[in-house]
Amino acid sequence: TCLCIPRKAVAAIAERSGKHMLLRVIHLNVHRFANVAAGSSTSAAGSSTVGAVGAALSALHPDLVTLNEVDVAHMPGCLESVSTALSLPFVEFFGHVRGTYGNAILSRYPLSRRKAVHLE
Repeated sequence: TCLCIPRKAVAAIAERSGKHMLLRVIHLNVHRFANVAAGSSTSAAGSSTVGAVGAALSALHPDLVTLNEVDVAHMPGCLESVSTALSLPFVEFFGHVRGTYGNAILSRYPLSRRKAVHLE
């Protein structure tokens, strides 16, 4: 998935941070937001890391977060929860496996989808 931040949003970032533009970007593999015990290949029933991910990342005050291994079928509402916790209202999801498992981008600034390409 290729997304971009519009120029107006980039200008707002520069204005907010003074003469130097600062964009705080974080990437995380969320492993389906499943809480898997060390050495185990299965997650505890109903156990989720959505709250912990939101809390940990919010302390870093990101402007843009990219997540991989997001499974919206396994954890419905996970992106909305993390988006709210981080105050990142703009969310894009590309489910490259069955439309429900893939990558997400959460942003403080509007995003515009340019092109989504399935790689074979």
